[in-house]
Amino acid sequence: MSTDILSLKDVVGGYGEVQIIHGVSLNVREGSVTALLGANGAGKTTIMLMLAGVLPLTQGEVLFDGKSIGAQRGHQRVNAGMVLVPEGRYAKMRNVWFLPSADTLLSWLRKCGYRNPRLVDSTRTSIEEQRSTAWMTYESLPDFLDTTDHDRTVEGHPGPIRAVFVAES
Repeated sequence: MSTDILSLKDVVGGYGEVQIIHGVSLNVREGSVTALLGANGAGKTTIMLMLAGVLPLTQGEVLFDGKSIGAQRGHQRVNAGMVLVPEGRYAKMRNVWFLPSADTLLSWLRKCGYRNPRLVDSTRTSIEEQRSTAWMTYESLPDFLDTTDHDRTVEGHPGPIRAVFVAES
């Protein structure tokens, strides 16, 4: 028997005072393929941003693998195993297709046959280290982050984190 891996119950939310989502409920079965369809402006992206923790819920509940995650921030949801697949781009880059958590990357290393994989360092990438210089004048990290919250990209996604893993082949 299949169980629900994701459930939304009477979810309400949007952008500040503007409520876009009004009482949405849905269940996603474990192992299923699910599509969220709707016309432009129907709230598909808003729901996905709320699921990822980028936008807060005003009301309702979100359950992931049976646990309430509605109050968790985006990075906590990634650590629980949720992966955000940015629409269009991430930090102005069109070649980033998903943002796995460290736990997800460790799982992939194990599945690829590596032994004893471990995370040895995880650090938020800072604007002090990733900046324009006299010899590199192109856009750099400050151009890709929200000017008021350096923990977020200009699109509102969680900011980049550098992670170092080691494993034995």
